[in-house]
Amino acid sequence: MAVHVTDVEIRVLGGVDVVVAGEPQRFPPQEAKVLAVLVASGRHPVRRDALISWVLDDDVRSDNDRLSPVISRLRKKLAAAGLALTSAKEAGEYLLRGQDGGDLTETVDAYRFEARMREGREAVAAGEPERAVAAFRRAAADWRGAPFSGRGLALPWVCDRFAESLERQRAELVRGTAQIALRLGAYDVASFLREGAVADGHEDGEAVWLMRFLLTLRDEGPAAAEAAIGARRAATGYDDLVKRAFDLLVLHDHGFDVHRSLSRPVARPGRGSPAVTVGRRRELAAVEALVGRVADGAPAALTVRGVAGVGKTRLVEELGRVATARRVGVAVVTCQKLGDLQPWRVLIGALWAQSRRDVANGISPLSPAEERTLVDFVSAADDGSLARPGRERDPRRLASLFRTLLRQAAKGGGLVVVFDDAHLLSPLARDLLNDVRAGLGDLPVGFVLAGLPGAEPEAGGGTGQALTLAPLDTAEVGQWLEQVWRREPTEREVSEVHSGTGGLPLTLCEVTESDGTLTVPAGPVAAEQPDWLLPWLAAAAITSTGQDIDTALVARVLGIGTEEADRLQGAAVAARAVEAGDGVRFRHDAWREKVLADLAERPALARRLHQGAFEVLDAELRSSDWVDPALPVRVARHARAAGAELPETVVARACLEAARAEQRGFGTKAAIGWAEDGLRLRCDAETRVGLLITLGDATNDAGEMSAAGEHYMRAYEAAAGLPRFRAAAAIQLARRWSDPGQVDHQLLHVLRSSLDALAGDDGEEAVALRLQLSAHLAQKSTMAVSRDTAESGGERHSGADLARLTLRELRSEFSPAVRCEVLNHCRWALYDDAPPQELLEIAEQLHDAAIQARSAYFRSEALVALAIDLVRLGRINSAVATVEKHRAHIAQNPRPLGVWLQNALDTLLDLWLGRFAAAEERIMGDALREVEKFEAGMAVPADTLRQTWMGQYYWLLREQGRLEELFASGAVEAVERHAYFPIWRAGLVLACCETGRHGDAVDRLAALVEDTDDFAALPPYGWTVATLSVLAESVAILDRVKADGIDLARVGARLRGLLAPHEDGVVLAGWPAVLMGPAARFTGTLALQAGEPDEALRLFGKSVKIVGAAPAQLARLRVDQARALLARSAHGDGAEAGGLLRRALSSAENLGMARLAGEARALLTTVP
Repeated sequence: MAVHVTDVEIRVLGGVDVVVAGEPQRFPPQEAKVLAVLVASGRHPVRRDALISWVLDDDVRSDNDRLSPVISRLRKKLAAAGLALTSAKEAGEYLLRGQDGGDLTETVDAYRFEARMREGREAVAAGEPERAVAAFRRAAADWRGAPFSGRGLALPWVCDRFAESLERQRAELVRGTAQIALRLGAYDVASFLREGAVADGHEDGEAVWLMRFLLTLRDEGPAAAEAAIGARRAATGYDDLVKRAFDLLVLHDHGFDVHRSLSRPVARPGRGSPAVTVGRRRELAAVEALVGRVADGAPAALTVRGVAGVGKTRLVEELGRVATARRVGVAVVTCQKLGDLQPWRVLIGALWAQSRRDVANGISPLSPAEERTLVDFVSAADDGSLARPGRERDPRRLASLFRTLLRQAAKGGGLVVVFDDAHLLSPLARDLLNDVRAGLGDLPVGFVLAGLPGAEPEAGGGTGQALTLAPLDTAEVGQWLEQVWRREPTEREVSEVHSGTGGLPLTLCEVTESDGTLTVPAGPVAAEQPDWLLPWLAAAAITSTGQDIDTALVARVLGIGTEEADRLQGAAVAARAVEAGDGVRFRHDAWREKVLADLAERPALARRLHQGAFEVLDAELRSSDWVDPALPVRVARHARAAGAELPETVVARACLEAARAEQRGFGTKAAIGWAEDGLRLRCDAETRVGLLITLGDATNDAGEMSAAGEHYMRAYEAAAGLPRFRAAAAIQLARRWSDPGQVDHQLLHVLRSSLDALAGDDGEEAVALRLQLSAHLAQKSTMAVSRDTAESGGERHSGADLARLTLRELRSEFSPAVRCEVLNHCRWALYDDAPPQELLEIAEQLHDAAIQARSAYFRSEALVALAIDLVRLGRINSAVATVEKHRAHIAQNPRPLGVWLQNALDTLLDLWLGRFAAAEERIMGDALREVEKFEAGMAVPADTLRQTWMGQYYWLLREQGRLEELFASGAVEAVERHAYFPIWRAGLVLACCETGRHGDAVDRLAALVEDTDDFAALPPYGWTVATLSVLAESVAILDRVKADGIDLARVGARLRGLLAPHEDGVVLAGWPAVLMGPAARFTGTLALQAGEPDEALRLFGKSVKIVGAAPAQLARLRVDQARALLARSAHGDGAEAGGLLRRALSSAENLGMARLAGEARALLTTVP
């Protein structure tokens, strides 16, 4: 009896069988082994001697032919099943074939499995995930178990090799299916993995485990998902998969849809809408061009304007269709009035969830600081501390974060970001859009803004194409009706519909026709609704997010039961105001706007509904462990709209929560607005203080540092009787920069009063506040403070003692952020009283704490501190490496004045290395503009910037021998205005020395010696070392010109003694401003002045080793060495001095160091 080939199947997955008409055939072990070998060999013939060896274990040279009977029996059984086992006697080979020599792909389950896998791979490569999953599903259906298993056959290596290949493909199937499901956020497409044997043993593979985790989160909730994380963490530790799952859980807990895919399915036309878009040929061409540009690897932008209902949403849907065909991702965000940066918050949730679901994209692309920014942005939860550091929110951090995530999302095809209802973008959101686009450069990311005309910005700050959608004309209305009605409309029908709808697509969707009777609405929404339905619709309108309605929330606002809520919802659906399918939503935003307009005519009802919404949402806000960043804003909007229905104190408290949420979420302007609204209301002292501190934080984020200080001061004054709040305000005040060389007596009083008020409070928060207050008090009373500006009757060193005491009390249990603040300010407090090595150790602790705190601000502070301490210790190369780290850090993590700090470091190194042209360009360009900008606004750090600028400008002139310009330009007056700081008085002494004003120099030097009690009043480290070094240079010059009027020998000896302990380091002026040179060089000049040329040569030699190859420093040291050699006048000194001077002269001329070159020439004339 013949058997049709489709009724025959050879199975090797899960066993070795031939199945005919659904019935397995019986094969003895030897025949099964031959069949297994023939299948494993694929389409290749198997040699007879190989079969003998593999199947029978016989020696191929044996005369005993036991294979032929096996082959004969197998051939007959296969023939009965419609299969053929062919052989070539001459070649001694066997080959398995299908009926009539046909292909076996559909007959052998393993071959069929491989074919489906090839189809799946091709679909993946083509960017067709749905087709790939379908192929993988068909392949999985063939997998009944491990290859060649079930009968205990001892099979040869050829079968093992084939089985290994099949197992690798099975693993690929499981992994690939799970990855596709994760990317699509559609885990049910992979349900077949749970139904058969194909995933056996692969349940804990990365993609499968993450998919199962997300299914658990979706179907069983966060508690079960957290338990799944805990179980995996116990088994594998905190691996990448656990971190991904935790990140997704955090996003979910903060209200984000972690299952949302950037690959949008093509939307189907709604009721009354044609399948093919009508009247939008030009617009569709623009959409296709934009997607094509992105698909080709380039950026693009498009702005779409149009009145409500004109078809912007349909155009966005068409964009999704085109993007899907071109393998370009699409992220659509609907803008809402839920905060300054609400659209960006929605976008970051989608981008981060997509990144975390895609296990094939490697480790997280975010730096620790960017992860901190992301957490700050998506969460509005309070950290529970009144004055915890790190609340600063620089919007530039967001631009860096979005660039990183968009860069990753655009890999493999590009991405288009659509902001729908873009007219609702706040100015801050628009600024962020421009910053992000500028930073992305030529990456394949497109931006589309779709909104009402006249309000929205153009995509990307004016680049790209702009389109304005117009209503359809008469001919286009006819095409619309023909598609929808599936017949050609009459001219009368077209005219009537066009006249009634104005060609507005949204209204056209409402046109109905039945038996020749036309119903043409006057607009997209009904003119009136029954009064009894308005409260339900109004409650839905005021609480909806976009068009989506939370029906349970509406019921709670109205205080009605389930049955009544269902009845009203049904009535709203019947009225075609809302639609219920995949959730309940307004059919169009025009419906919501109409309801809100009706509600505006009934203010009493509006106030009651907003009161109800406030009470329900406020209760939700207070009972949640996490906070949706938009929730406090929604609560405050309802509180404000409830008017007289709520006490002002309650509304003010809601304004405070909204202001805090906006400030923490980088919404600077909105935070200022909410805080100011709250301050206009009656409120308790605690709320008022909170509003003022939050207003100060947001104002500071906006760059208005002086205004922020005023708000903090008001908060401090309003916090009388609230010690912890008063301490928080004082700490915020102290975080601002102080003017170098001066004491802010008011601030010291505020800090001490705040500390006194906390006495006796041993709470954990109070202890942390005391440490923070003490650290600030220590710094503000000691750093860069001279006797002239210290507190009257106060001891300067008490601040350093307080810093050391505070450091001893700083325990590891305190939060990393608090430890950062205490370490940072205590280090600065000790800057003038402790050796650089001690400060370096504190800076290293600060750096470690900053990493633990994931604080970009304190990481920057730590890197600057490390660079400063390293150069002071003479470790120049290590300092340069640290400066480069700071450059990279600031580029990725912008902070207020971060660029200025980096420029100051770069200028410092340029001056050190003799790159004077670059230094001058920066000093007279960016640096001067920054100083003038802050001075014009009377900003707090203006004097710090001015003194740093002055120091670098002064040193540039000094190195180039141009100090006469200091006098000619009037800059001396600016220096003299800072004479309360001894470093500037010393600088004027040196300027007078180098410009021939020796008498003036002597007078200034004598006065400084007198005022500082022969330098005894100066602190032992910090700015003192720079002051003494400048004076050492001055004394050496005055001694060479034989100036009189002061005992230069005595002053020189005093200076030499004070500088001696520092001779292993490098002198740094400012924080930082100028690297003046090795301290040993300045001590050497004094040794030479004292008539000790050998000691001077030792110190100069030591200095040469410190400066390395810095040409400007080497040139100056060679002149010093030559001068010492000439003073010693030993045999051969003259020749050596001449060589040094010639080299110094050459370097000085090349570098433009005119005065030094003149000194070298003059000394050359004295060489014997």
